[in-house]
Amino acid sequence: MLCKVKGVVIRCVEYGENDKLLTLLTHEKGKMTVCVKGAQSLRCKHMPSCELFSYSEFELYERSGMYWVRESYLCESFFAIRRGLESMYLGEYICDVTSEFALFDEPDEPLLRLFLNTMY
Repeated sequence: MLCKVKGVVIRCVEYGENDKLLTLLTHEKGKMTVCVKGAQSLRCKHMPSCELFSYSEFELYERSGMYWVRESYLCESFFAIRRGLESMYLGEYICDVTSEFALFDEPDEPLLRLFLNTMY
């Protein structure tokens, strides 16, 4: 089953040798966890859209109870946050707080809007 979601990466964890597990805050499904094959490779086409603080559109498929990224398109990169140590820590703190308040499979448009406005 394919589905398209638009969301921001609020957590990124290494999974296996080359994969990554992403926690997304999305318009459609609230907080969700997805896996990206080969995301740790420098040649991965999903690398820009799978970085922390990236707002992207994802095309997902479900296999064995987990969502996997098939395609991804970067909409907005908040890369400037990474330039300073204080802004990076503050950005990660905002991601942690947002992750605590967001619920799985519960769309929360105001929370996502607040998060994106804070990142801008």
